This record gives sequence, structure tokens and C-alpha cells, in this order.
Amino acid sequence: MAKQKKTMYYIMPNRTKDVRGTFTKKVERFLKDHGKECMVLTEEREDGQRVIPPLPKGYEGVALVLGGDGTVLRAVRDMRKDQMPVLGFNLGTIGYLAEIEKAGWEEALLKVISGEYSTEKRMMIYGEVRTPDGRKKTKVHEYGCMALNDIVLVRQGSLQILSFTVYVGGRKLNSIHADGLVIATPTGSTAYNLSAGGPIIEPTAKMILLTPICAQELGARSIVLSAEQEIMVELVMEKNRTKSDASVKVVFDGVEELVMEPGDRILVRPSERKTTLIKLGDSSFLDVLHRKLEN
Repeated sequence: MAKQKKTMYYIMPNRTKDVRGTFTKKVERFLKDHGKECMVLTEEREDGQRVIPPLPKGYEGVALVLGGDGTVLRAVRDMRKDQMPVLGFNLGTIGYLAEIEKAGWEEALLKVISGEYSTEKRMMIYGEVRTPDGRKKTKVHEYGCMALNDIVLVRQGSLQILSFTVYVGGRKLNSIHADGLVIATPTGSTAYNLSAGGPIIEPTAKMILLTPICAQELGARSIVLSAEQEIMVELVMEKNRTKSDASVKVVFDGVEELVMEPGDRILVRPSERKTTLIKLGDSSFLDVLHRKLEN
């Protein structure tokens, strides 16, 4: 019979949401008072990633993320390939990824350490930018090109409309003229995609959304595509434009950036990596959505 693993709780605070560390200390003390082992992770490396010590032998990990949705997104990136279940504490305003609200957090955390929870898998996407000659543009590490929420193409030059050509399965779908483009997962449908007028999608679905930002065409709409399709977006150079005016920033979950120049293409596909979120009770996404929209 296999020996049951112990649990190490990694506490990942957002220092701007808990400036003095008061709430962080409360969570740490709560865990220790209940006989649980934990670490507060605040140190960062030169590349901006939080240092996550390897799990001791015979342990499994749980990430307790204190902040909000943005903090959860960063924690997922910090873990890179060493994924563990994530539980978010919402210390901000509107939170869809953060499961626990600040009021009543002790009762909720007690359920977690007692094993009274379920987990939910969320798809992530990977974006690969290639030049016209096929050269790949990447960050220092491949994890910088993954996103749980979205990959956003935004203008970095003058205030002029950008032009994109969208290909699905190797075939041209359409051309988009807009200030930018949001490529979102179902989890990210309630983030920038929603602000840009895109649809809300049940977060465990498997699909990819393309939503233009301030489209030039009156009839421009979001496109919902199967995650099984290969999606490619090309940045097109318009007449009387310079390369610097037409280039865009490619932003992964609001953090990592690449520069995409006219003629470059970004290939987006589901990542092999998935994010595991801890869920408490039987509250559905629609219940959460109802509460958030009523606030």
C-alpha cells in the first residue's frame, strides 16, 4: 500500500494587496495552528519569477494565492512546469479565478486542509511568433509564451488602425481592422475579452476566442473557434505605413511581451499544460457570474 503524501502549502502573496503582510501572517498562523506545513514565497529571481523551492520527498504541494485574479495568473506562470493545485484568495474587487473571498476565509481554508474540495482543469494556450522566413521569436523560457487567460495583440506605434489576417486550419478566414486583437481561453472570456465586447464562455469548455479591440468595421464580431483547429494570425502592413508604426506588442496574460512586426505570424494552439484550480462547495460558474454581475 502506497504511503500517503504529506501536503506543503505554498503561500504566494501579492505585496501590493497585502502591503504589511498582515493577511499573509494570518493564513500562515492558521495553517501552523492546525498542524500544517507551509512556506511564504516572496523572493524573486532576476527574470522576475518567484522562487518556488522543490517539494521535499514524499510531499505534494498546494498553492495558496493571496491577491486576486492577476495574482493567480502570475502564480501559474511562476510554477512553470511544476504545476500544483491553486486556491485563490480574493483581496481585490472582481475575481473569477480567486475562489475564496476575504470574509469567511478561515472556514473555507479549513475545508481545504480537511480535503473537502474538488479540482477543476482549465486549458491554457501557447503562442508562437514567427517571422516571414520562419524564424521563431521566443522569450527566455517557453513558459513566457503560455497564457491561462489571453494573448493580446496591441498597437505600440502611432494611433492608427492595425490589420490582421486570420487563418484557421491553413485557410484564410477573414481580415480584421482594429486597434488590436484578443485571443482568449474560456477562462479569459471574463477578462479583456469581455471588456472588448466578447462573449462569456463556460471556463471548462475547450475553445479559443478571437475578439477585435475597437474594430473599424461596424459588423465586426468575436469568433469562437474549436481548440482543435490551428489558428494563425498575420500582421499585415498597410499602405503609407512604416514598420515601426505597424508593429504590435504580443502580451501573454498581461505580463510577458514579444514584438510582432508586419509579415510576422502568431500561431496559437492549446498548451499541453493545464491549470488546476481548487473548487469549494457546489457553486457553479453561473452562480459566480451572477454574483459578480450584480455587484
